[in-house]
Amino acid sequence: RYLCLFGPEAAGSDPLAPGQAAASGGGTIGASPAWEAVERWLSSSSGRSRFGRDHAQWSAFHGRARPVAEAQRRMAQLPGAEEMLRGLCEFEPSRRWTVERALGSRMLEPLRDAAAEAHAEGRRPACCFTAYA
Repeated sequence: RYLCLFGPEAAGSDPLAPGQAAASGGGTIGASPAWEAVERWLSSSSGRSRFGRDHAQWSAFHGRARPVAEAQRRMAQLPGAEEMLRGLCEFEPSRRWTVERALGSRMLEPLRDAAAEAHAEGRRPACCFTAYA
């Protein structure tokens, strides 16, 4: 299910190509026995077919199922939302966003701006957060 929602997909590449995890950054996932089992299933005709159907319906970024399409519509109205979702759901742990990266994202920029403005005016911000290095 995770692969259908957030699976590896680079523009112009085949997300089911053998070695895709290793080719897209390697790390701990591409070399794991669990990923090898996933690749074996995806390389079978039934696995490839099932993944293709499910991915087309349920991909968080281009799926056609009604609830997913509604989520995509809402996500498109919030600048930086897709970027944040992709970063936080990155399959390879070494490439996944940290909390600090998420707090510094474009999606949360309006909250940072409002907090800075309130602070400059001597008011207590309605919402505030601080990223720790």
